[in-house]
Amino acid sequence: MCPPRSRRSVLASTASLSALTAGCSTDWFSDPETAASNGESTPPGTNVDCTAVSRPTAFPPASADEDTSEIEFELLEYPPEPAERSQSALAYVGALERAYRQREFLAAHGDQAREFELSISRHQVSPVADEVRTGDGGGSDVDDEDRDVDDGDSDAANDGREPEGVLLSLVYDLVTETVHTEHAEWDVRVTYFLNDHVALRAQYDGIGTEPSFDPDPQTDGELVACSEGSYSGQRTYTRPAENSG
Repeated sequence: MCPPRSRRSVLASTASLSALTAGCSTDWFSDPETAASNGESTPPGTNVDCTAVSRPTAFPPASADEDTSEIEFELLEYPPEPAERSQSALAYVGALERAYRQREFLAAHGDQAREFELSISRHQVSPVADEVRTGDGGGSDVDDEDRDVDDGDSDAANDGREPEGVLLSLVYDLVTETVHTEHAEWDVRVTYFLNDHVALRAQYDGIGTEPSFDPDPQTDGELVACSEGSYSGQRTYTRPAENSG
């Protein structure tokens, strides 16, 4: 595959992968006791404690005595919280991941940073379907197979299903440069779960040449975006059974 475009040539010997430690998937629930013996569990986004959001926030030092004009890239803001987004799920997650990695880079290198370029090469998006609840709590679960789509907000409703959220997988190359060195990461794979209440992020600890939902952000992800006032937890969903082979 072709490396990402950069203002300076990337040394071939610098290819490496930086893996992040995923956060605990249960710590960001304020009330996780809705799980029952029938296998139902609290859907991501229910009774979420938004103070548990974990993501880089640092920018390089900026003061009258410090010159950051040599930074050759645009400083990125995080996109709005999930409940306020106007973009498609794919565009939202792409913007969130770019801001996350750029701020992580700036937190580590500050005003020594010179270049940042993240190029998404492949993606996969799959709706997460929940049963449609009737007035008496009836309904049935319908499994939804992973599929490639261009827009994460595609209609997932087929005979009794409604979208509960969306899984997204991104594969990208990242080139960064400081005043001292240039660094490249090829085939980084991250996975996200996104709904109107939360964004959960997980990063694959290896070379992710193809998009997939490994690791599963619903079980292994960290809370990176959250909307206050998430719904009250009246709904539950049952995770699809794993294939027995």
